[in-house]
Amino acid sequence: MVTSAMGNGVATLKPRLRRLIQESTGIPAELVTDEASFEDVLAVDSLSLAALQVNIESTFRISISVDELNAAGRFDRIAQVVADKRVADKKADQRGTGRGPAQG
Repeated sequence: MVTSAMGNGVATLKPRLRRLIQESTGIPAELVTDEASFEDVLAVDSLSLAALQVNIESTFRISISVDELNAAGRFDRIAQVVADKRVADKKADQRGTGRGPAQG
């Protein structure tokens, strides 16, 4: 179940994420529905997906892999993953642990 705070975060970032998809792939933002998948519906190639991954990382200041984008599958799930990562990074910053991988 999505909390209202997290739900608002997803709703807020969806328009920005749609614009990034348009900029990275050339697919008009209005065609990127919640149910749209990169593979089947939008037919995004691997080069465009890699460009999108870089744009998502720089825009939202998160670390996300192409594999994570593929695994999420649909736009609404990708938006949720981005929102979750933003929340996790904010919590890590508040704890003073930063975004980097754990050092062992």
